[in-house]
Amino acid sequence: MLSVALKDALASQVCLIAKLVRDLAKHSKHEYL
Repeated sequence: MLSVALKDALASQVCLIAKLVRDLAKHSKHEYL
């Protein structure tokens, strides 16, 4: 059960990080372009 909880936590963190990276990429693209 602990492994499942850890997997869910990691998945949620990865999703949040992916969103932040996408936002930063969009802003950086606008700045450079």
